[in-house]
This record gives sequence, structure tokens and C-alpha cells, in this order.
Amino acid sequence: MRSQQLVDVLKSVVQADVASQNSVIQFYMTHNLSGGWEGWLQTVFARGVFSVDQIADFNREVPYTGSALRCDLWFQGGTGIWVELKTQRSGAYVNTVADFSADIAKILSLAAPFRQANVLVALAVFQLSAADRNNLRQIQIRGPSGALNYWGWNSQRSAWVDVSADILNAPVGVLMVAAYRAP
Repeated sequence: MRSQQLVDVLKSVVQADVASQNSVIQFYMTHNLSGGWEGWLQTVFARGVFSVDQIADFNREVPYTGSALRCDLWFQGGTGIWVELKTQRSGAYVNTVADFSADIAKILSLAAPFRQANVLVALAVFQLSAADRNNLRQIQIRGPSGALNYWGWNSQRSAWVDVSADILNAPVGVLMVAAYRAP
């Protein structure tokens, strides 16, 4: 499985949930409940990954090989597939982009041979704020090696719109998917 396929699965899972009358994401975004929806999204995302590719195994909170650092999701399918997945825990939570940035730093701290032999992705789902726009731009300016993209949900078109090139002007309040794919 390629890293772009993982991003596409996440966008599809989030899109399907938001279109549902019983949206889990919308429920948590409109209620400030403890615990959030990250665990739910991890399992629904894993089910989506299984439907796209032949995956031999899956687990959550797995230590990276040769490291004390832990990864949110690990899939065994040809090569190791390591996914960091963050969510905005509630409508009031403001640190999702910082969590995403920390996941990028975690991936970049792994040994180069490990990064080259595995698929490594950091993903985040959150509602965009003005502060988030600036923080996402700062991640771009730091220029981590790999691919960095941001998509905003356009409810009128029922489609994800790539806002990477113009993140500072992305509309505040839209649901976002941020993705970093290691080289």
C-alpha cells in the first residue's frame, strides 16, 4: 500500500461520516466530551485500509522498530505501514495541529534506513481555525522532507479541496485533513 492510498482512505472515511445523519465527528465537534473520537476514527480507518489492500495484521499503539517511540496504527502488508493519526478531540480542543507537527517530528527522528524501508504517514482531522492556518503554514516553511498537503471539506461540492498552496486563505471553520508522507 502506498502512502497516498492511506490519505485517500482517510478522506473517504471522514467524508462518509460527515455525510451521515448520525455523524460521530459532528457529534464530538459540537459537544465538549472527554475522550474524543480518535480511537473511533483509528478503527474505522483501519477497516477502510483492510478494504483497499491485502493487509496481514493490524495493531494500535505499537513501538516503532528499534525505538521507544510508539505509533498510533501499524499495518503489516508487504512492508511495515506506520500511521500517526490525530483528531480534534472536541470542539474546544486547540492543539491538533501541534499534535500533528509533533508526529511529523517523531517520524523524522526515526533512523533513515527504517524510514526508507517502511511507509510512514502522519494524519490529522480537525476544524480549521485562524491560528491553525498560521501553524500549518509554519510547518510548510520548516519544509520537512516528504509530501505535506492540506484538504478542506467543501460541503457545497461534497468534495475535498486541496488548500495546501493557499493555506493562509483557507476558510476558517471547515473540516480539514492534514497529511505528511515521509519520503
